[in-house]
Amino acid sequence: MTSVLVVDDNDDDAVLIGHALARAGLQVQVTREETTEGVARALAAGPVDVVICDYNLPSVRAEDLLDQVRGTTPTCRSCSSPAKSARKWRPT
Repeated sequence: MTSVLVVDDNDDDAVLIGHALARAGLQVQVTREETTEGVARALAAGPVDVVICDYNLPSVRAEDLLDQVRGTTPTCRSCSSPAKSARKWRPT
């Protein structure tokens, strides 16, 4: 099982990411956080394999969060996404 930390202020986006990874055949456990404190708690709670971070967070810069992840868990893979919110995206 792959542990995925989604840093996003929109719960729907985290759910969509989890569904997309599962549809791709991956076994994932998705945790969502949206603050530096929440990210610190998630990293302290156990190993995180992948971090997917929204680039447009209202309360913190994505770069700072990803630096926090790299400082705590250097082997963790991470990426930042400027993707449209699930509130705006509609499947075709």
